[in-house]
Amino acid sequence: MSQNNRKNILINKDFQFRFVLYTFLPTLLSQIVLWLALEVYMNKMVDKGILANLPEDHFYFSE
Repeated sequence: MSQNNRKNILINKDFQFRFVLYTFLPTLLSQIVLWLALEVYMNKMVDKGILANLPEDHFYFSE
């Protein structure tokens, strides 16, 4: 009896690597776009708070 209990997880390596690539890259790209959009939006909101002459310890600026 064979003691080789290893599992072959990658059956079709070419397809599986392409599938991971095609799902991972758009996900990564969308996360980067969302992060950048949030940074731009938050910076605009902070600038509006500064223009409104809110003090630095105002709850508007809390994280």
